[in-house]
Amino acid sequence: MERAIITISESGKVNISSINVWMFEMELVELFMVIAPTLRAAIKAIYKSGALCPTTTQRCDLATPKSWATFYNLEVVIALAFRLNTYKQTG
Repeated sequence: MERAIITISESGKVNISSINVWMFEMELVELFMVIAPTLRAAIKAIYKSGALCPTTTQRCDLATPKSWATFYNLEVVIALAFRLNTYKQTG
């Protein structure tokens, strides 16, 4: 699976290398600077509210040659950004 991830530099610059964003849990934990249980609870709440549908916004694939992971698309990343509101403002 070819995919892109979103990163934020120390200066606050958001980097997206492609529109084909699919990120797995640990990448999202790093992006939003939260712990995994907080991230999982936010994803569960987004799906429970009906804002997004898991069948179209998540998929399972190989994260490494020996392990599987659930990947979330750009819609989930955006919903998490609003729900978590964790990024520290600079300046």
